[in-house]
Amino acid sequence: MDYLRCGMVKIRMKSTFLLMLISGIVYVSAQTPPPLSRPGDVVGKAVIGYQGWFAAPRDNSVVNGWVHWIKDGLEPRTQPLRPNMVKFDLYPDTREYTKLYPTNLGPLGNGSPGGLYSNWDQETVHVHFKWMQQYGIDCVALQRFGLDRSNTAVAQQRDGVLRKVMVSAQVYQRKWYIAWDISGWNNQTYDSELLSDLNYLNQQIQVFNHPLYARQNGKLVLSLWGFGFRDRPGRPADPDKAINLINRLKQMGFYVIGGCPSAWRFNGQNSLETFQRVYPVFHMLQPWHVGVYNTPANAEAYKNVLSGDLSVTRARGQDYQPVVFPGFSWANWHENDARNSIPRLYGRFFWRQFVNLRELGIQNCMVAMFDEYDEGTAIAKAAEDASMKPTNQWFLSLDADGVRVSSDFYLRVYRDGVRMMKGITQLQQNCPTSYF
Repeated sequence: MDYLRCGMVKIRMKSTFLLMLISGIVYVSAQTPPPLSRPGDVVGKAVIGYQGWFAAPRDNSVVNGWVHWIKDGLEPRTQPLRPNMVKFDLYPDTREYTKLYPTNLGPLGNGSPGGLYSNWDQETVHVHFKWMQQYGIDCVALQRFGLDRSNTAVAQQRDGVLRKVMVSAQVYQRKWYIAWDISGWNNQTYDSELLSDLNYLNQQIQVFNHPLYARQNGKLVLSLWGFGFRDRPGRPADPDKAINLINRLKQMGFYVIGGCPSAWRFNGQNSLETFQRVYPVFHMLQPWHVGVYNTPANAEAYKNVLSGDLSVTRARGQDYQPVVFPGFSWANWHENDARNSIPRLYGRFFWRQFVNLRELGIQNCMVAMFDEYDEGTAIAKAAEDASMKPTNQWFLSLDADGVRVSSDFYLRVYRDGVRMMKGITQLQQNCPTSYF
């Protein structure tokens, strides 16, 4: 996820949150609802977003330079990566990668030279999918950005990583699907461009022939993220065109997920009123909650909103999959923002969101994200403490809130939380995951 997707609320967070609790429901279907979907590859599952967008000089990729490790607009991307140039906050645990690319960020606290990985390397994607298999991640939503298609080199880079994901998904037997982010796509032509890209995926890469491509209700799964958001310009805003596109995809035999604003039921907040008639057209709604609440207590209170969402979607026979996240920080990218702005609190914040789902009987969620080190939402292995990150630049590590945990702690919290969400284990108000 990048800034276009974040939906972070700062000063307005408290007032927006209270408005959501007291506002009325905008849409309720009066018709007899169709039956809800039975468990499949996405219903009854905990899907996780996978960016796969990191690259480095001399990785032999098309871009062949720093991507996402470096701030936007810094050229050339082949220059040494030095302090104050980095875009990411959470430092990854790099011990299991067979290929790392040197930086000028200085040695790690333990004296080792450090380095960063590239998703262009099949070995890197294998490591990630091995972790997904090891920690029981149900299904992977591979992010695909409409804006990337306008840059030939970036588009080829993303296509190359997609092919590597297809290989790793086969090796480690993980279900996966394409999740388009429509942010920044041209308002006038995005629908035809998306359909063209869909044909390209089908004909040139043969994505939909992959044996582990996710299906729901017998249909191939696709996700569209970004319709209806009020807070950022540059997203397609014509509701009729959106409805036509969704219906076209459904007619082609796809199960279509809509990544929508958190306040999709409420007028005057972060959702465009004109899109109230778009949201019911999706097979599944996936509201984006990153940044909407920032403490375990806020997350617990937000259960009232989740309950209302669930009632409305159930009434019209629509599947519902809320987004959960472990914490947030993007101070290296946005220098005026606070470091560790939504603390993880050694799993307490993440766990409270799984408790909400269990208490409401919701057995679906989308986890943001697997590898989003940029915004500090990654649950993939990360630096435990100062010994595992560079000394010449501030980075977030997992001990930031006063308790040291293992680099795989949030993968294990995911596993434990999902088992509780599904009713496999009993409800526990406090996170039972051991720190190591």
